[in-house]
Amino acid sequence: MNANQAVGAQPELIQGGMGVGVSDWKLARAVAESGERLDRPVLGVVSGTGLAITMVNRLRQGDLNTKRALEAFCVPQMAQEVLGKYWLSAGRASKSPPKAEVLVNGRDERKAEMVRLIVLANFVEVWLAKEGHDNPIGINYLERVGERSGRSALTSGKQGSVNFPGG
Repeated sequence: MNANQAVGAQPELIQGGMGVGVSDWKLARAVAESGERLDRPVLGVVSGTGLAITMVNRLRQGDLNTKRALEAFCVPQMAQEVLGKYWLSAGRASKSPPKAEVLVNGRDERKAEMVRLIVLANFVEVWLAKEGHDNPIGINYLERVGERSGRSALTSGKQGSVNFPGG
């Protein structure tokens, strides 16, 4: 058992959650693996903000890691639907993902599509970050909190550790 697996071990180093495309699965995985090498409790953290759009862009570019992670999703038909819609192959035009605001003012079917993309994108990012080691990976979500007085919105991060069985 390494230091990261010790019951109740608090991480000595927490990386991440710095923003879209900065704290990606590659950085979080590298940090988590460094804890194994150093025998120190660490936590690699991916940014959960904007992951649906990030995943669609990766699929449009033919990213094989994203495709491989989607193929490992526990509801294959959900993943295949997204691959069929956004994976680029020669001569096929790409489709645009729904914009985040559809969750508030979109039609029900567009809202459902966005929720599916968010679920899949979160799975993909964490699955890739966890691949090849048993150390914990966290995910950070940016949340806007409006004040009642009408002053400018404050931002804060919510962080949670996620571990998928077998991932």
